[in-house]
Amino acid sequence: MNEFFSWNMLHNRLWGTQPRLSDAETDELFELMADPSLNDDAMSIDMADGYLTAIAVGPSPVPVHDWLEDIFAQPTLPLPHDPVRQQRLLQLLLHRYADIQAALAVRPAEVSVDALYTPLSSEVPEGDCITPYKLDAKGERIGEWELKYWAEGFRLAVATDDDWEPLMAGPEGAHLLGPMVLYSMGYNPDRPDFQLEAEGAELFPSLIISVYAVRDWWKRYRGTHGTRPGHPAALSTVRDTPKVGRNDPCPCGSGNKFKKCCGA
Repeated sequence: MNEFFSWNMLHNRLWGTQPRLSDAETDELFELMADPSLNDDAMSIDMADGYLTAIAVGPSPVPVHDWLEDIFAQPTLPLPHDPVRQQRLLQLLLHRYADIQAALAVRPAEVSVDALYTPLSSEVPEGDCITPYKLDAKGERIGEWELKYWAEGFRLAVATDDDWEPLMAGPEGAHLLGPMVLYSMGYNPDRPDFQLEAEGAELFPSLIISVYAVRDWWKRYRGTHGTRPGHPAALSTVRDTPKVGRNDPCPCGSGNKFKKCCGA
């Protein structure tokens, strides 16, 4: 049995009934997610936060044990050598997910600044952010920038879940997900003179607005179709091939899960 599933059954509780993570608890979560004993393929806290945000606003619920496995890149509990740190890490991560859900449960105009959803993002070390930006031979930006890994986590959640297809295939997809794509790429390929850092103060609010807007889009979609996206009555396009689940073997034949291979 999946260890994350067993753990969640033993520690299930109403996380939304407690106060939001304090600054000290958030710092502790950053520290625990950076533990060198974690799987080398485990997500950073930035990426995990973007991933959880996409799950929270997305088309259909993802079981806790599934996203824990995705974040830690293993079906077994992290930090088995230290049960105390293990328990604390999982508790804080679930608490953060509950905070995301609570913040996104109301409209931005109806909440205080302190209660508004904001992404978690690590500070970029001095010298790692190359400006003006430079591209490598593949057209990818070199170096680091703020919210890079948060946006990558959000993108990964979308890319490995076919239930996002109605939004991705429609005319609103590019507009609603544009800020996430921009922060993931680090530059605008249609505007070579664009500098993410120079526009950051204006773009950050747009990113938060987009998160709420994506949430609202899926609410309207479910209200119109009356079912979850995966149901035949809700599909906006016809598939030529069977749907590949995020935990299914990748159809390319690599032997890896789809979410860790072509789905990434």
